[in-house]
Amino acid sequence: AALFELARAESAGLPPQRQRQAALLYRQLGEPRRALALLRRLLDTTPADAQLLLDQVDAARDAGERALAFDSLARALALAKGSDERHKVAMQYQALGENAAALAQLVVLTRERPRDAKLALDAGVCEFLAGSATAAESELHRAIDLDASLIPAYLSLGAVLSGQGRNREAAAVYAAGLAAGGADDAGLREKLELA
Repeated sequence: AALFELARAESAGLPPQRQRQAALLYRQLGEPRRALALLRRLLDTTPADAQLLLDQVDAARDAGERALAFDSLARALALAKGSDERHKVAMQYQALGENAAALAQLVVLTRERPRDAKLALDAGVCEFLAGSATAAESELHRAIDLDASLIPAYLSLGAVLSGQGRNREAAAVYAAGLAAGGADDAGLREKLELA
């Protein structure tokens, strides 16, 4: 029913912002090819929109069109106006399994914004995915030092340590996360119980 209503609204003619929202809805409803069709039409009229290109990356990835996803990502990176858009590009590279490309962007961003805990967290996760547990551990500690309330950093660091068989250290990290304000985080409590 939702797909029918969305298609009906689309055929009635939607303004560009509504078309973008419709494309996002198509993706959420499991119709990435319909999302792609809408996004392509939008990009025909506004080809220099990095955010639209990033939306197209998501839809292309969901539709299994990796070549289009990478092309859209390269175009989005060339158009990215600030560090927030470049951060989104890095996360898209990571989502596509291109950890070296993601890490290259994150290294530049962490130099530009050395006090950004979220960037340090993302760099740590990406380092781990790229196969460098030591660098991951360092970045995740840095993320926690920058923002002790960033619970995903504790979870990620604990997982890195646990994966190396360092369960006591992992338990200490999870406990520190609980003490730092993660007492309501069920995932953190569960990890502490398992460690």
